[in-house]
This record gives sequence, C-alpha cells and structure tokens, in this order.
Amino acid sequence: AGQAWRTRVIYETNLRTSYAAGRWAQLTNPQLLAVRPYWRYVHSDSVVNPRPLHKLWGDRRLTLRHDHPFWRTHYPPNGWGCRCRVTAVREPAPGDATAPPAGWDAALESTGAPAGIDKGWAYAPGASAAGALRQLIDTKAATLPAPLADAFRQAVATLPPAPQS
Repeated sequence: AGQAWRTRVIYETNLRTSYAAGRWAQLTNPQLLAVRPYWRYVHSDSVVNPRPLHKLWGDRRLTLRHDHPFWRTHYPPNGWGCRCRVTAVREPAPGDATAPPAGWDAALESTGAPAGIDKGWAYAPGASAAGALRQLIDTKAATLPAPLADAFRQAVATLPPAPQS
C-alpha cells in the first residue's frame, strides 16, 4: 500500500498514453485511412467508476471521420485512469451516432477542458509528435540534393499525415 498507488497510477497513465500515441500512428497510416476512414469511440467496461460521458460516447457508438475536430481533444485517454480507446471502421453502422453531442467543444470554466475531459487531457497523444516529425523531415530534405531528398521523402511516405488545424 502506502505510495504504491501513486506509482501504479503514474505507470498506468504513461503506459496508456504511450499506447494511444502508437495507436494514433497506426490509425493515421494513409493505407489504413484509405479503407477505414472513420473512427469509433470505444468505452472500456473494465473501469470500476466509469465516467458518464465516456460511457455515453461508447454506448452510442460515436463514429466520426478521422479528421473530425472532435478527435483533437477527445482522443483517449481522456483523463487519469481512462481506459477508453478508438477503433477504425469503414463507415458508421446503422444506429451509430455520427455527430458529437451538442456543446462537445465548449470548455468548462472549472477545468478549461471540454466536458468529459480531465484538465490537461484535451489533446490527442501522438498527433503532436507526428507534426514535429514531419517538420523535421521537411527541414532535413530541404538541405539534400534533389534526388536524395526525393528518395528520403519517399522512404518516409507512410508516416501519419500532419494534423490539421
């Protein structure tokens, strides 16, 4: 007991956030996006005290295009202990919610984050890393001779697309 709970929370948070960043890279792969351009919010039923909005999004099978602004702030994990995830699908299934609930993007005065998102969690793990990496690639390629720059860019063509603002 003692301090073990804190260590466990930190470890699990780092684990889930790292997994989410890697999953972002998989989900934004152009080859996958060509066949599965929609993402579905999946709530984890393994949590003891589920967050009502996370459960709602999962129960309604919220399914939006990968480039919907919702994913920039609501891509899980969305807080401490959140075990939600996202899965890629070809298209929304009958009965899936295809629009986020009204007010989803309004920041709460108490946290500065949208409802259902813990303070400091309104971001998509992995999205910012892809943009920084793409910028580094472009900077490096600009210093290379044209044939080498073309080969370099082609070699990294499967990277996730740059986030859209």
